[in-house]
Amino acid sequence: MVAKAQSLGHVFVRGNHDKAVSGLMNLEEFNPVAGWRRSGPATNSRPKNLDWLRELPQGPIRVEELPGIQFVHGSALDEDEYMVSARDAIEPLITNQVPVTFFGHTHLQGASC
Repeated sequence: MVAKAQSLGHVFVRGNHDKAVSGLMNLEEFNPVAGWRRSGPATNSRPKNLDWLRELPQGPIRVEELPGIQFVHGSALDEDEYMVSARDAIEPLITNQVPVTFFGHTHLQGASC
């Protein structure tokens, strides 16, 4: 999966599953449904792939060629904070001066202009 991700892009932000698979996060922090995946094929990943996952940058990520845009996993305030309601998204959006934020792990998709 790492090779596939690397072939598709060059901007990455780490997420909670990346952290869990690579050992940066304790599975007790996962809900039981998500946590079971840690004991599967991911634990057999090549060391270089696990190293790549460990080295993924924490968001927010900004790319020079894309001014005014940032990439986050959870929120711009906390990479593991879930955006499950509009209320959850308000503070990260109004306290940040970047006009466009792409969330990698949100349970509420949408846009605001």
